[in-house]
Amino acid sequence: MVLMTGVAKFVIGKDAKLQIEVDDRKRPILLNGKIVRFDEYPERKGIGTVGVQFYEREVPMEYKIRLNDYLNTVTTRK
Repeated sequence: MVLMTGVAKFVIGKDAKLQIEVDDRKRPILLNGKIVRFDEYPERKGIGTVGVQFYEREVPMEYKIRLNDYLNTVTTRK
């Protein structure tokens, strides 16, 4: 989920791009997807969280490897 400003009817179904800055890379990792959900905060009109469904076929292998390495590190600590 990502916190953002907007109105549900205008953002649901729109394309989304998430750039992840990584210290040991010159360029950010880019994830493309589509906004599938918008949950507005009741007390803050126009502010909410969006659920993004990333396009599986476009997820870079480097991101998958980094995520896998992180999850392996977390699970082996317990």
